Order: sequence, then structure tokens, then C-alpha cells
Amino acid sequence: MKSTTDVKQQIIAASKEAFKRYGFTKIAMEDIAKASGKSRSTLYHYFKNKTEVFDAVMLDILSAILALASKQIQKNKNLKDNLWDFQLVKLNELKLLIDQFEHVVSDIRVSPEILNKITHVLKNEEISLVYQILVIGIENGDVAEIEAAELDFLARSLVLGMRNLEVDALLFGNMVVEIKQLERLVLIIAKGLK
Repeated sequence: MKSTTDVKQQIIAASKEAFKRYGFTKIAMEDIAKASGKSRSTLYHYFKNKTEVFDAVMLDILSAILALASKQIQKNKNLKDNLWDFQLVKLNELKLLIDQFEHVVSDIRVSPEILNKITHVLKNEEISLVYQILVIGIENGDVAEIEAAELDFLARSLVLGMRNLEVDALLFGNMVVEIKQLERLVLIIAKGLK
């Protein structure tokens, strides 16, 4: 007998493929049930509606991206390299998402409120990782000493600024421009925090 967590994870994994095929707007719970090989009643046992399924799918995807990006943070790297490598992994993964989930991206471009919820998923974890990058920068002498409250504010501000680049890439699809802007931003941040 499968555990509740296993069944839920199966539904989430199968739902990724369904969202790739139909997008957010056109998908129905019936499509998700078929994709997961579960009955609609089983589906409704775990999720109230397609929005909850979508949120679970996005949480799963974004968690994996953040975990991959966090592996780029290393104590022996300078601030610029840690920030650049962290963000570059996120942008490259975002590009793959845009390519794989073109119907969802089209839905987001028409109804940006879908994006609103996505951008808040894992925000605090991302802020914590950028905070860690800044602390490493201070320890390595790349960043001037900053009070903890100011450091927290700086980490939040950096995440919000860099997320704007990600949102632009998602909404307008010009990844090359966004990567160049990210590179400029990282250089300015690294120079400005010395």
C-alpha cells in the first residue's frame, strides 16, 4: 500500500506533463486525473482544484531549481562569483521551464496574476541563500561589515531586484538580454559592497 505522500508525489509528477500539454487555463481536473492514472475522487482527496495542483507542481519545480542553485554557493568563491553562479543557474533553469511549459507561459503572459503566487513561493528560502552569499562575502573581505538588520534588508532587496530580471525573462522571453543585465547587476553589486 502506498503512503499518502507517495500518491501525492505521483499526482504532482504526472501533473507536470499535463500542464506542459494543456497549460494552466485549459487544463481540467479530469486531464490531471487521466495523466496521473488516478480517479477524480482520489485527486480531490489531495487537492481542492487545479490551482492547488499547479501550486504543488510549481513548488516542486522551484524547490529543485533553488536546490541546484544553492549548490553553487561556496565559501572559497568571491561575492561576484557566488552571486553570478547562483543566479545564472536559476536563469538557465528558467529558460528550460519556459521552453518546456510554453502553454503555461502563454497563460501567464495573458494573466500575470498566475505569476504572482509563483514568485512568492520559496522567497524566504531564496533570501536566506543570498544572505549566506553576503555573509561569505563579508568573511572573505569582498563586502564591508554590515549590521545584521541591514544585511537582511540587502539580501531581500537583491532577491527582489534579481527576481525582476527573471519575471522579465518569463513575460517577454528575452533571456540573452536578461543574462547580460544580470551580469551588469552582479558586477555593480560586487563593486558597490566593497
